[in-house]
Order: sequence, then C-alpha cells, then structure tokens
Amino acid sequence: MAENVITTNDSSKSTSNQIVENFIFVWLNSGCDEPHEKNQQFISKLETIINSIEKFTDIDQCIELLAKIKDEKIFLFISDSLGRKLLPLIQQYTQIYSIYTTFKQQLWMQQYDNIKNVSSLDELLDKIQEDIRQLNNDLISMSIIPQSSNTDLNRLEPSFMYFQLLKENLFVLQYDQHAFDELITYCRTIYHNKKEELNNIDKFQKNYDKNKAIKWYTDECFVYHVLNKALRIFDIETIMKFSFVLRDIHCQIEERHIEPKYAPALHDGLHVVYRGKRISNIELEKIKRNIGGLISFNNFLSTSEEFNVASRFATISESNKGKLGVIFTIKINPLKTTAPYASIKDIISKCEKNNRFWQVDLSLTSDNDLQLRRLTDHMRHALGDGDVWHRIGQLMIKIGELKKAEEIFGILLEKVPENDRKQCAFLCNQLGYIWKQKGNLDNALHYYKNSLAASLKYLPPTDPLFSSVYSNIGGILKKQGKLDEALKYYQ
Repeated sequence: MAENVITTNDSSKSTSNQIVENFIFVWLNSGCDEPHEKNQQFISKLETIINSIEKFTDIDQCIELLAKIKDEKIFLFISDSLGRKLLPLIQQYTQIYSIYTTFKQQLWMQQYDNIKNVSSLDELLDKIQEDIRQLNNDLISMSIIPQSSNTDLNRLEPSFMYFQLLKENLFVLQYDQHAFDELITYCRTIYHNKKEELNNIDKFQKNYDKNKAIKWYTDECFVYHVLNKALRIFDIETIMKFSFVLRDIHCQIEERHIEPKYAPALHDGLHVVYRGKRISNIELEKIKRNIGGLISFNNFLSTSEEFNVASRFATISESNKGKLGVIFTIKINPLKTTAPYASIKDIISKCEKNNRFWQVDLSLTSDNDLQLRRLTDHMRHALGDGDVWHRIGQLMIKIGELKKAEEIFGILLEKVPENDRKQCAFLCNQLGYIWKQKGNLDNALHYYKNSLAASLKYLPPTDPLFSSVYSNIGGILKKQGKLDEALKYYQ
C-alpha cells in the first residue's frame, strides 16, 4: 500500500462557537453589558446582520480575543475612554477592518487611518452594513498564475489548484436527501441563537429548489455569508456540506448561459463587464509582473455592465489608505467558453491611473487555453484517480498542507461504510503517514495497525500489497526503538 497521506477530523472544533462569516463585531465599553434600553435595541438589530458579536468591559480580555482572530475581519467599536487606551496596543492586528467611535474628531485620532466617527448607534448600523458589503467584495480571492509557470505543483498557488479540482469534479457529483438534511442540521447548529437566520433556514428547508440556487446565494443570507467565507479560506467541512448548492448555482448559470437575454456575449459579439475591488499594492505589483498569465477569481464572480457601479467598490476612503482601487474590465469573446479564468492582456502597459482607480483589462479565456490545459493535465496525472476529495487530499499532501489533508481524510474516514474495508485500509494508511510526518509516532502506529486490520479482512494474507503495510508498521517501531517488534513486521 502506497505511503500517501490522510488525516483525522479535529474533534476540538466546536461548530456552534466557530465564526462562520467573514467578520466579527467587537465592542469595548465599560458599560456595554449594562441593560440600557438603547444598548439592547442596538444589539438586537446588530444580531440580524452579524452572527458573531463580542462585548468587553476589560481591555486585556479584548486584546486576547483580537490576537486570536486570524481568518476573519474585525469591526471594532469603542465608545468611551477605554477605547483611547486600547488603540495604541492593537496597531499590529491587521485583521481589524474598521474602528468606529462616537467620540467627536480629536487630534489624537489622526494617527489611526481606519477610525470612523458616528453620531449615533443607528448611524453605526448603517456604516456596518455598508462596510460588510464592501468587505465581502474585497475578500474574494484571486490566484495569479505567471505565463512562464511550470508544472511544479509546489510553485503554483494552492487556491488555484483547489478550485480547479473543485470545478472539474464537484459539479458532476450526485447528492441525496441525506446531504440536504446534513446541511440543514449544520446551519441550524452554527446559527442556533440567531432567530432571523433560523427563519431563513426554515424557508430554505421547505422551499429550496435547484432552479432557485442563484437567488439563495445572492440574497445575502446564511448561504451567501457562510459559503463565501468557506470558499475564501477553503474550509473543507463547510464546502463539503454546501457542495450540492455550489453544483446547483453552477448548473443554473450554465442553463441561463445559452439564453440570449442572459448571455448576450454569445449572441451579440464582444461584451464587456466590470468588477471593482480594493487590493493591496503588493497584489497590484504581482499583477504587473505577470502580464500574459492567468487570473482566477476563486468564487462565483459578480460583475456589472456599468462602469460607475463597479467603481463604487473601488473607491478609496480616508479609512482605507493602505488599499488601491482597481477596476477589472473583462472582455467576453463569444468564441471562447465561459470558464472562470481570464488571461491578462496588455495589463498595466495600457493601464493608466484613472482618477482614484487602476484599470486592469482582462479577457475571458476558455478551458482549452494552452497554459490552463497544460497545468490541469499535469494535476490530473500527479494526483491520480479518485473523487474530488481524495484528489484534493492528495494535493494537500504533495504541497505539505498536512493539516488540510488530515481534515479531508478524517471526514472521509468518518463517512466510509464499515463494510468498505478497502477504503478504510487506505484512509487509515494515509492517516498513519500524516501523523508520521508530523512526528507523532504513537498516532501513526495506531492508524497503520488499523490499516493492517482492515486489509486482512478483504485481502488474502499473501497479497503483495501487505509488504508496504508491514514495512510502514516496522518503520515506526524501529523509530520508537522497539527493534525486536519491528523485526517481526519486516520479516
């Protein structure tokens, strides 16, 4: 049996307590926990738009939480003198997206770029909703693939490979009622204390139809928020649970694609759409360096036919001085298929700074693009057979993402039927390899022995595959200094 990698699920992960959206609201105020009517009304309204809300009356506890946030952006509200003491202590936390305060503009605030003054809690709610829309727009990730990229998987951006594999495999899988019920249970758990979203989940359960998938995704309810974050950080568990929704969105787009009123580019010649986005200077420089390469937007990309609409999302305010506004001008050629990849054409060389924006010209490419086809063909060959999750798990192993591989294969092991001994043996073997690579020999031995036990139930004892199984166990025992026991397995 080959030494491939697989992993166990992280049982310490609490679904009900995890931050399932792209953002969290943090309020530091010495009296924020007091039962003032205005505070309670504000929190009640805020809960309808943000799932994760944390209130603090202690600076140290607040900082402790801010330091733990890695994958989400933070909306921080300071409304009394505690806030002024906090700000100098948190400048290193780049996950803070906006800081709101009810203080009047004062001289000491000028050293902080992302402070926004609000005059009331109602105005704060409006600002937060505006920032959420902008944030979700900006957080859609891009993969930039140089024209000169070779077929070394370790040199390609992992996000590009994740989503190319998903694109090729996820949309052709079949799903049953169990998958639907599992998603409903999952969503009820993560929104267990949010009445409005629980109502949306009820409606989803009663009324979901594959022909309404786009509507559910664009309504900005739990589907939009949870799925967008999962795709951004490649949350394996959540993507698995939402996989039939992803398939249905894709299929509905394909169906509408052949209708002239929904896809005029296919019928009326060249068509141009726009996407506004705020990016860092580092991202812009990377685009400049890779003229002629590929850009992959790792999500369903919404665009506008109106330049002015897209420009709103590229506008840079005083609180976002570290960003650059970019308008992606995407040309759709009817002779090319609508693959979610774009070749960078004449970028920057014809890109002039337009007031506050950079304009980046893209052309929609096809699945037959030579560079894209060469990369995907190599991935297929390098990752071998199996369904999408096995292949992504193998990809995680090859690029050294052992934690992701562990999560994928751990979930697969939980789902595999007990009578599927061959699959159990393979998955346990992979888990053994992962734990060996992570230096946990006891866990590695446990899974290698489980692999052996499963193999003995479906293979004859003389099968040549056992040579690798016994060798894996012997190798671990040898490393543990148990030489006599190791020798028995080597023999």
